[in-house]
Amino acid sequence: AIRQVEARFAPTQVHVVVFEEAIAGGEAAAGIFTALGVTPPVDGAPPAAANPSTASATLSPSVRARLHAHFAPANAALARHLGRSLNAWGATR
Repeated sequence: AIRQVEARFAPTQVHVVVFEEAIAGGEAAAGIFTALGVTPPVDGAPPAAANPSTASATLSPSVRARLHAHFAPANAALARHLGRSLNAWGATR
């Protein structure tokens, strides 16, 4: 999917961010604001959730393992394409 986006848009119009890094704040979050051409928050933290969920969900170990196996080839290809590790996506909890 990322290659399809890159085929249609100039590199300056594409900004890839790992969700977990974006919500953690810091450089990834600030990079989103910069890519959009807007001023990041002074503290660098992402804005507070407007409607945070109160639900809690967990995956069973077997479902987590099946999902990891299913997405492993695509995640590995994306990691190679981006030139960075996405090992956090394969971590078990």
